[in-house]
Amino acid sequence: MSKVAEVLQALREEEQHLRAELSRVERAISALEEAMGTVAPAKQAEAAPGPPPPAPPAGPGPYALLRFNEAAAEYLASVNEPKTAAEIADALRAGGFPTKSKDFAASVRTMLNRTDSYIHGIEHMDDGKWRFVGRGERPGASS
Repeated sequence: MSKVAEVLQALREEEQHLRAELSRVERAISALEEAMGTVAPAKQAEAAPGPPPPAPPAGPGPYALLRFNEAAAEYLASVNEPKTAAEIADALRAGGFPTKSKDFAASVRTMLNRTDSYIHGIEHMDDGKWRFVGRGERPGASS
């Protein structure tokens, strides 16, 4: 693979990651605005009496464009508490992670057992749950 092709591939992967992150941020903003019962000033100007505009098509979830290890680490970092493989599977699926697995929790368990904890920052705990300890941190380094 040429250097140009390598750089192009890396940029495409970064673009996918940024799109997923933007989608997550936009959904969080919308959820907070809804919880507060407010609408952002720019959206208030758009809101006019009459029939509501059609809902925009649902975008990909925050995990839709990520690789498995990236998605699992992102989820565990966001919840900041240990989770079981089944809880991780449910969250990834709800966040748009693509899978055709009939038993996604078992697939998640298998993939997490194969994960290089040092690289992805995912640690398997004694109680069977998984937690995010930080990328590049040695397992057991944080408490």
